[in-house]
Amino acid sequence: MMKVMQQLKRVQKWLAMGLSVLVLLLSVAASAHSVEHVNHGLTEHCTLAFHQHQFAGGLANSTPILPIQIQNFIISEFAITVCEVLYTALYRNRAPPQFLLS
Repeated sequence: MMKVMQQLKRVQKWLAMGLSVLVLLLSVAASAHSVEHVNHGLTEHCTLAFHQHQFAGGLANSTPILPIQIQNFIISEFAITVCEVLYTALYRNRAPPQFLLS
């Protein structure tokens, strides 16, 4: 059972690495493809480049504006009263009573 789990982890790692490399290669290929069509007119584009403008608005191209809320806090002062009380131990729990020892 342990060997199967180790093999599964190894396969998952290789699959993740392979997909990462594939995404990297596809991003380079897509940018090289779009640069290839820069000087051509709209009618000479291939189907991929022709429909690229439809997907260009799929993700936001601007920086999101996040509202910042300023948090308020209250400053509190505490008066600490010190009390000293003498402690007297009434029971010693580590030794047996004195009348049992004699």
